[in-house]
Amino acid sequence: MSDATAENFDFVGNNICLDFVNTVHDRVSSTGRDDFSNYDDLVAWSRLAGITTAGEAEQLLARARQHPEEAARIYKRATEQREVIYRIFAAVAQERAPEPSDLARLSELFADAMSRACITLHDNTFTWDWAQKETILGSLLWPVIRAAAELLTSPDLHLARQCAANDCTWLFLDTSKNHSRRWCDMKSCGNRTKVSKHYEKRKQK
Repeated sequence: MSDATAENFDFVGNNICLDFVNTVHDRVSSTGRDDFSNYDDLVAWSRLAGITTAGEAEQLLARARQHPEEAARIYKRATEQREVIYRIFAAVAQERAPEPSDLARLSELFADAMSRACITLHDNTFTWDWAQKETILGSLLWPVIRAAAELLTSPDLHLARQCAANDCTWLFLDTSKNHSRRWCDMKSCGNRTKVSKHYEKRKQK
């Protein structure tokens, strides 16, 4: 889990399931880039997303080194699940109905994830947690699936947006005051689009 890899992650989606989706850059381009190249990258992302603690991350990495084939399977499963979540929320953002097959798959994933959920007592407070999260390599995906299911059934679903840049497919929840956010990140897509429009206007003069 390298620092260079960790620095590549962006968290602009206002929801961990959308941040998970946004680990693919330029999805519609032949030069697209994936922040995940192996299981270690998944762990690095989950650590920064607040899904795993430092200790839990180290335990998962240690187990992955002991079971490399299992880690490879979880990595492949994660990329498949990421695209299911992307297709569902891209459809919502575009005011289309998601494919029934994607909804069915999310339901399957949610049922499996929640079968691992448990309630714990810590400092006189009851909280949600996950059983065996330090030993099951796929545990870092459970909170993502739960977040996707909860968002899909939330009153905030209407705030789901897709970046307005033509070459960007990133998703986010528009929690701005006037719900007028158009870009995944104003410093990147927003600024690049404005510069491009300004250039085109100057060419036409």
